[in-house]
Amino acid sequence: MNKKICSQCEYYRDPQVRQAVLLDHEMNYPGVIKASKEYRHSLEVKIEVEKLEVSNLEMEGLTYYDQEPVTTAWCAYYTEKYKDDCSVDCITGIRQQSFYLCKFYNANGDCEAFSVKSKKTLKKCEECKHFRSNNKSSDLDIPIEDFDIWREITESRHEYRELEALEKLSMLKRNEQKWSFKPEYSSYCGISEDNKIYLAQELKNFFCDCKDFE
Repeated sequence: MNKKICSQCEYYRDPQVRQAVLLDHEMNYPGVIKASKEYRHSLEVKIEVEKLEVSNLEMEGLTYYDQEPVTTAWCAYYTEKYKDDCSVDCITGIRQQSFYLCKFYNANGDCEAFSVKSKKTLKKCEECKHFRSNNKSSDLDIPIEDFDIWREITESRHEYRELEALEKLSMLKRNEQKWSFKPEYSSYCGISEDNKIYLAQELKNFFCDCKDFE
């Protein structure tokens, strides 16, 4: 019997994919490089803490983590299946989400929820009707006779792109999806744009499993 490999399953969620999406984005900007280094350092601390906590879970016989992991892979199938079993915050009344870890459900390679990942199961933003592309790089190809004006426009656009890249990193740190302003050069999810809400599709759909995909 062939072992079932988690990374080949459609329910497999690798948190490191999320980090790579933005940490490798537009690294040519000095401000972004600095912010990325700071974020990587904070991640290293979180990873060490998480390793200890996951080790304790294993000793206690528990199969879930009470916050979204930053490095440990989790299973979307069991996380959804047992969501109603999660505890409710006594102050806010909000049900706390738990993340069920792959390593505990497929230790022997025989997970009952295993479902082979295929192209049909991937929901890519670029193929969704809510996707809004903002690629304006071609604007810079427009010939301008006055070089000083052209340089001013180019520098302004460069600064704005760096601002947007920094905002993406900031969203990643805050674990949020909403832009604090409407992006001019970055693509975004426009499902709520009528309410002036612009979402970073890289964060909303980094596992290609968006529930709003159409």
